[in-house]
Amino acid sequence: MAHFGWKACIQDMNLCSLTILGRIGCFFTTIVSTLVHDRCLFSETLMMSDLVGEKVPFDLWTHLSGRVGEADNPSPLRVGTFNPHQIFSKEDVICEWGHGIWAGSGTSHTVDAMNVSRSRFRKARFFTVWSSPVAKHTRDAGLFRGRASGTCLVSHLRLKPYPAAISGVAEQSSRVIESLVDVGNGTHMFVACLYGPTHNTTFFDPWALLSAVCKETFDHALAFKGPAIIMGDFNVELCEVPRWKALQRAGWIDAALFDADRRGTSPSHTSKDKARKSFILVNAQLVQALRWCKTVEDFEFDAHPLLAADFDLDVVIRPISKWWLPVSSDRYMFDTELLEEHAVHILEERRDKFVQALAHDDGDEAMRQF
Repeated sequence: MAHFGWKACIQDMNLCSLTILGRIGCFFTTIVSTLVHDRCLFSETLMMSDLVGEKVPFDLWTHLSGRVGEADNPSPLRVGTFNPHQIFSKEDVICEWGHGIWAGSGTSHTVDAMNVSRSRFRKARFFTVWSSPVAKHTRDAGLFRGRASGTCLVSHLRLKPYPAAISGVAEQSSRVIESLVDVGNGTHMFVACLYGPTHNTTFFDPWALLSAVCKETFDHALAFKGPAIIMGDFNVELCEVPRWKALQRAGWIDAALFDADRRGTSPSHTSKDKARKSFILVNAQLVQALRWCKTVEDFEFDAHPLLAADFDLDVVIRPISKWWLPVSSDRYMFDTELLEEHAVHILEERRDKFVQALAHDDGDEAMRQF
């Protein structure tokens, strides 16, 4: 009976082991199946013949490195700027890019289009913030076709509006949106998207509008004590952007140009007219985390490719020790008139002793009184 009991026990243990291995196999099969059918941006192909016997589309950034915000080996933080000319009905393209912070310029979203697009992004588990809705393109146009303006931010990370309100001019232009993004470890990043006005007959003074939009956004970015980034289609060369020199003096860079210089190449064009008018501008805190920055798709939105960049999240969320010294108060410490008065008083007291020491040829005493 005892022998039979041991056999039964061994059989139960084997059955338990097979059950556990079977469940692990099912779990692994589910993961592989998910990866096979996953449609993500920037995917590569890995040979996994030992596992499934075929090439498997595998998103290295998303699945190998982990999700953004995880404590163990966090993946790069990806950002990108695009110009869809109208974001309505193109939400699925953006969702296919996967996790990141995506800045849209020229979204042309009316109130109705914005509500529908926001709902579609929400279903795909993306958060959004929008500039003011634009008017309909024409009186006879449908409810979803707006004028050539509008900006938005789309991300899998929660987006909070920047606490400082923008002025009426910038608000009414629908060409700027600012947000704070929690990237993990208690670190918030300032993110802004700009859409520069076109330089044609649409605007009476496009330079004045561009200057007003840039001034507010750049001031907010410079005042922010943390990682900051400004993206968008400026519709002008970067050297013509108002106050860009002020950002440069504060340590800001053009990420695409900076990365191209590191690789010994030229930055790629951001439009079909062979020009660079879309930019990703980052402050000094993000420069050290930059991995790469370039266009990664061929004109997916009419005339503009997606300009994207990867940042090392470990570097972005790393605590930084920075000394903030108080303003020098030296000029308040000394009263010049009082010092002069005291010097004259001391001079009068020592004058006679000095003269008397010289009269007695006492050099030591003379130097002491001097």
